[in-house]
Formats: sequence, structure tokens, C-alpha cells
Amino acid sequence: MRFNVTLSPKDLSTLNGEYCWRWKNVWPSVATVIFVFIAVAAVTIGLGQAAIYWGIGFPPPLDFAVTIAIAFLALRVSQSFLIAKSSGASNSIYEPTSYQVSDEGLRTSAPSSEMLVRWSAFQEVVLGRKAAYLGLGLNRAIIVPRRAFADSREFEQFIKFCQEKIGA
Repeated sequence: MRFNVTLSPKDLSTLNGEYCWRWKNVWPSVATVIFVFIAVAAVTIGLGQAAIYWGIGFPPPLDFAVTIAIAFLALRVSQSFLIAKSSGASNSIYEPTSYQVSDEGLRTSAPSSEMLVRWSAFQEVVLGRKAAYLGLGLNRAIIVPRRAFADSREFEQFIKFCQEKIGA
């Protein structure tokens, strides 16, 4: 079975979001939010103690606002750093890519690369509204949009074949 896929930056954003924000992947994020809340509360209390010690009279709501502003600034700086670090990585993910499934695995071919992922490397097959995701681990998957197939019957055959090979 062979089919072609071209993903735009918008596709990657939308489809990655659909795969990564599944419920089992959200729990670590919930834990992170709780941790950040506790850290912000600790910093707020610390600012309050410092204000008393130094004689600076921040009203308590302002302490919290200052803490949130510092946390937001730190988040934005770290995001900017990560984006700058990864933006020059490769535009090859936006190239027209041919996918071919066989008993051996999933082979991808693009103008700048070729790769074979053996079935044993995959952990799951996840069906989304717009794509199928062949999961390689936490938040890593090969995205196969439904539109890459002529009709829903062909897409279902692909899914069934992948599930048999992966054992999902």
C-alpha cells in the first residue's frame, strides 16, 4: 500500500495538538500546573516576607501579580529559546512525502530523506478526527492524514493493516 502526504506547518500544529493533548497525556500537564501553582504561592509568600523585611508595602494582590508576571516572563523566554533552537532544524518535515507500508514496516521517502520504521518500533495506533497516528512513544508519532487516501474504505484498510502489524 502506497500513498502520498504533504503536511503544512498548520497541519503539523493542528494534528500534533490532536495527538499530544489526549487525556493520558494531559495528566502530566495537570501535575505541572499544580506544581507551578505551589511554586507561585511560595514565591508570593516570599515576596510578602521580603516586603515586610525591607519595609516595602506591596499590597498582597500585587505580590501575586508580580509573581505571575515573573513566571510568565520566564515561560516566554524559555519558549523563545526553544523555538529559536528548533526553527533552523529542518524544513524537510514540510516536503511532499511518500509513505509505503509493507510487512517490514512503514517506509517514508521525501526529496531529502528516506526512512524505514519497523513495526516493532510502534506502540499504538490512535485514530483522530483528521488523521491516524502511529505512536512511537510519549507524544511522538507518524501522522497519516485521512485525506491521503482516496476514500474511507482505503483508510480503514490501512488502519486494520497497521493494527495487525503493531498488535494494537
